[in-house]
This record gives sequence, structure tokens and C-alpha cells, in this order.
Amino acid sequence: MGMLCAVTFSTNGQLHYANPGDLRPEVGDSVLLPTDHGAVAARVVWAAEYSPEETEGFPVLLGMAGPDDLAATEQMRKTKARTMVASRKLIREHGLPMKVLAVDPQPSAGKTVIFYSSPETGVARAFSAGPSGATVGGAAQAGSPRTVTSHGDAVCGDVHLERAAALRRPG
Repeated sequence: MGMLCAVTFSTNGQLHYANPGDLRPEVGDSVLLPTDHGAVAARVVWAAEYSPEETEGFPVLLGMAGPDDLAATEQMRKTKARTMVASRKLIREHGLPMKVLAVDPQPSAGKTVIFYSSPETGVARAFSAGPSGATVGGAAQAGSPRTVTSHGDAVCGDVHLERAAALRRPG
């Protein structure tokens, strides 16, 4: 039993439930939600209210988000968008049978993780060179880091490709 609120990282995005702690955020407020990679600004879409259900285990809001937090979140959104476009362009240019599912820039770890699906194994090995001078060096294997250098808006930093498990309907 305790208080819960719901936040989202993007408009019409997935809801994430949190314990507001001592805060009483209202709908539309920006708050800081703890994640594995540090605090991230999120928007409250369901104000804090009492829940008769067990609320232990939900993340506790760290505080209200300030202008610097909102700017960092906007920069992260732009980085994700640029990485997604650059990844899809590399895949299309190489004719690879893979689909980018998500991009997770992790500046604190100095890397970007690209989650993809593919009907074939070993596809990441071909993900080795791209437009605008972007190159992915080394023998690429799913889960292994590659250093990417670029000119312009392409991906920069260590890139980790993570193949999503194939979901198949039984029978």
C-alpha cells in the first residue's frame, strides 16, 4: 500500500509506474526517474494517488526535473533519432536482412547499444562500413563492441549490436 504515479518518456509512450516519495507531482509536471543509466526526465501522465496494492519495488522519483535535465533529455532524443537513421541507412546500403528495433545511447558508459532483429545469425559481421566515412571496425559479432567514427550526423562512439530473440508462434 502506498502512493503511485505514472510517467512517460515520450508523448503517447509506454507508462512507467513510480513511487512519488515525498513529491506530489501533478499531470504535466516533469520529474526525474531513476534508470540503470542515471536519472532521466519524464512527464507525469497520472498524478500521484493512493493505491491499495503493494507498491514496494517501484522506483522512487528523484525530484522535479529542471531546465538542464529537460535539455539533456532532448539531446538524448536527438542522439537516438540520428543513430536510428544512420543505422537504417547502413543496413539498407549493405542490403542486410536486419531491422533496428531500438537504440540506447549510454553516455555514462561511452557506448550506444543498437537492438535489432534478423532471421539470420551472423548478420552483424556485414555491418562494417557506411556512409559519410562511418566505419565499424573489427570482426563484428552480436554483442561485441565496435568503434564508430563519422563525419556529420552519423553514429559516434562504441556501438554494441544486440540481436533480439526471435519470437515464434508455436505449431
